[in-house]
Amino acid sequence: MKYSDFIGYVRSSAQLNSSEEAVSLARATLETLGELLYRTEREKLGAQLPGELKSPLYSGRPRGNSAWNIEDFTVEEFYTRVSKRADIPRRSVVNRVSAVMDALTHSVSQGELEDIFKELPQEYRRLGKPLSPPASAEGY
Repeated sequence: MKYSDFIGYVRSSAQLNSSEEAVSLARATLETLGELLYRTEREKLGAQLPGELKSPLYSGRPRGNSAWNIEDFTVEEFYTRVSKRADIPRRSVVNRVSAVMDALTHSVSQGELEDIFKELPQEYRRLGKPLSPPASAEGY
């Protein structure tokens, strides 16, 4: 999926007012997700994303591939971090994060998504459930 399609998809799915809000949300979600993943998984995920969405995965993260280089926090903390980074109300962050994760399901191979969620605690599985069946992002 192209960058503009990804952002358009997020904007439409999250019912945001502007592309800028969608960019901020996507970047905040990917940055927070990147904090949970080993370097190799961040690289594999980044390889399947549009170029503009790769850098948030590495924001503030060491390049190492050990348990010392990842963080461990709850889904609730995930939502709190995204809320702060994207400057959106905490009450609306769950649906908005779902829109980004839904866009990821249309942008990244099923195998890569499975690999990502294997690394995360069980409670994170709910982030990977798409809001709608896979469809083309054309027209967003």
